[in-house]
Amino acid sequence: MRSRWFGVVVAALAAALSIVAYPRLPATVAIHWDPHGQPNGYSSRLLAALLMPIVILAMTGLFHVPTRRRCTPPIPGRAWSSCPAPTTC
Repeated sequence: MRSRWFGVVVAALAAALSIVAYPRLPATVAIHWDPHGQPNGYSSRLLAALLMPIVILAMTGLFHVPTRRRCTPPIPGRAWSSCPAPTTC
């Protein structure tokens, strides 16, 4: 299982790369292309530089939302239930 910090580290690396690349970007950056490879969507360089780190953080948060696991009582005739097995230490 990957660490919960994996996405945050990747977002930090993407943000660092964006900071390095920002001065080299043109004022208007193509962000969408048609099927023929021609750009048809543009953005400011600030949005283009911040978009990927923000998306990575959003996806990391989305996939690491704690979920509440419900235990259901065992069904008669079945040898299993959805509850985790008790552990002893």
